[in-house]
Amino acid sequence: MAQSSKQSDGVGVIGTGLMGSAIARALARGGQEVMAWNRTMAKVEALRSDGIEPARSLNCLLENCGLIIICVSDYDSAAELLFTAQVEQRLKGRVLVNHTTGVAPVVRKWAAWAAQNDIGYLDAAIMNYPKAVGREDCLVLYSGCTASYQRHSAQLANLGGQVKYLGEDPASASCFDLGLMGFYYATILGFLQCAASLSSEGIDPAILPSMMPLFRPIIEDTFGIANQMISKRRYEGQQATIDTHFAALGFLRARAAEENVASDLLATLENLLGAAIDIGYGAQELPAVFEVFAARKDKAAHRQTHHIISKAV
Repeated sequence: MAQSSKQSDGVGVIGTGLMGSAIARALARGGQEVMAWNRTMAKVEALRSDGIEPARSLNCLLENCGLIIICVSDYDSAAELLFTAQVEQRLKGRVLVNHTTGVAPVVRKWAAWAAQNDIGYLDAAIMNYPKAVGREDCLVLYSGCTASYQRHSAQLANLGGQVKYLGEDPASASCFDLGLMGFYYATILGFLQCAASLSSEGIDPAILPSMMPLFRPIIEDTFGIANQMISKRRYEGQQATIDTHFAALGFLRARAAEENVASDLLATLENLLGAAIDIGYGAQELPAVFEVFAARKDKAAHRQTHHIISKAV
């Protein structure tokens, strides 16, 4: 890519850590002209053999690329790079895709900043590890300006075969990113708890992956039932009450102690079910624990409303 002042259809990648480098490589493999920049030039030079052109400066990258992707450690670092009058002028008329992990209020502030500066803005999240970027099974989430997404959807498709555009709200990708990350950690830690329990009894946990497809139906069925119950905020059922699940978790925790296996995760789950029982859901089905998670936000909203009313009077 010639390093000139003419905007092109090339893609510029700001930040070449593990994920940023994976993004740049996937774009290059897909036939895109890719330029990359990092504060540490050696990290960018290492990508030259992958067909990625190192940018001499951030301004050089912005001058040469029509689609700009940023993937840095946090939003403060991103702001330090982009929130300057010179960079804002360079970005005008271009599309900025932000792969930096953030929370909804911050993402919406960034989208407002972009709109004020005539920058097309998309928030994005790759729901996998760097090694998966570009693979058919890699899920990539986008949200924000529809026109910007449509303009560059073919280029962005190089990052994964499972692409989901979530709509105009720029924070949607971030919300799903953080929610699914929590789901991932809970799932993997549950798997590790199970593996440790089996291992303590001399059973090789290597068999567990082969068991997952056989266990999946009850998980998927519970997901479906939970969605239906949450949508109605009604949790009556005929399968197993929270009281029953609470007793089962108590048994599992006691068994873990006998096996000399850490029971912290089980204790946390037991506490959550206990909280649901405390607010009157003991005779309801397991999805009623949703109310425990939702209660904190409901209380916060109540406190905010009370504060506004108090100030008004």
